[in-house]
Amino acid sequence: MVRQGQRRFMLSFWFPCTATNHDCGNVAYPFNNDTGASGMKKFILIALLAAGTAGAASPHLHAVTLKAVTIKTENTKQVIDIQYPQGFANPQINQAIELLIQSIRQSFDKADPDAQNLPADVPGKDGLTITYKVMFDNQQAVSVLFNVSAYRRGAAHPNNTVQTLNFINGKPVVLGELFKENTNALQKMADFSYEAIKKKAINDDEQWLREGTKATVENYKNWYFSSKGISIAFDPYQVAAYVYGPQTVTIPRAVIQDALRSDVIKAVWGN
Repeated sequence: MVRQGQRRFMLSFWFPCTATNHDCGNVAYPFNNDTGASGMKKFILIALLAAGTAGAASPHLHAVTLKAVTIKTENTKQVIDIQYPQGFANPQINQAIELLIQSIRQSFDKADPDAQNLPADVPGKDGLTITYKVMFDNQQAVSVLFNVSAYRRGAAHPNNTVQTLNFINGKPVVLGELFKENTNALQKMADFSYEAIKKKAINDDEQWLREGTKATVENYKNWYFSSKGISIAFDPYQVAAYVYGPQTVTIPRAVIQDALRSDVIKAVWGN
């Protein structure tokens, strides 16, 4: 959903996907470069709103020596500040993370079609900031959350979104691969998410809230494993106004237990 008055530009990211029933090609995510009071809905979060650059508090069982790779550059037009993890024992995880970071940066480096309409004396530079946090890590499963903040010169504020990568035994997994065939797991997650966000009383626009939590793959593309179940990361503007930032809803395992594949349960939670 794009709120009224937003200016849009597109970033196209590639990331690993192994699902047989999903379109895993280039996916375009709209960024709304707002020069007014509000501005964006999608996929590149939060370095300026969220915390957490490197790593989780618990030991990283998948890592040989987990380290933060830092990229900092600045020129007359843009400022880049990127951190991402490397050092996982499984090289597939390291490679998938590098590919994602490269794709985000390459997309951001593409010329902004709206820039030519800005007066030359508009101050500031374009900026891209990426931070990360390892949200889950056991012997078989890993979840990494990336906070991305993309700013275009002349905008009122950066476009903040989140991206997640999840792995089981080194293989990238999407949400649909966690469940048995012909289940209503996504609808259960949508119903739970709607009620959880509604209880926060941060959005009285019923249509907006329904649309943002609707049971679609797009709405639930950003998720990560947790000890209690599966956490959904909603971008700013997806379920509430920008001022409220991103929203996270943890779906208790009990809500989706019957739909989960037994091998996924064993790999992630051990029972």
